[in-house]
Amino acid sequence: MNLQDEQGHYLIAGKKITGFTPAEEIIAGKKTVVPFLNQKIATEHGVEFKKKRFYSEYALKDGQLITGQNPFSVRAVAKLLIQALTTNN
Repeated sequence: MNLQDEQGHYLIAGKKITGFTPAEEIIAGKKTVVPFLNQKIATEHGVEFKKKRFYSEYALKDGQLITGQNPFSVRAVAKLLIQALTTNN
């Protein structure tokens, strides 16, 4: 999330992504372990953060970037990856 180009712009800026939500961090007991909340940092870096109900399967693709909301999203991420590799998208 912190990768920047030569001009200092975040590479994820302007992208639609998903990831662990604050609710999922709290439920998983990770809020005190992880030094940041995905949604908060992503939004601060110019991302349109998308999410579904906590611990639901959810993945999305924006250009060549594929993200999954949580561990339950592995299949959805894999499907998007296979689709991307087998088409000209």
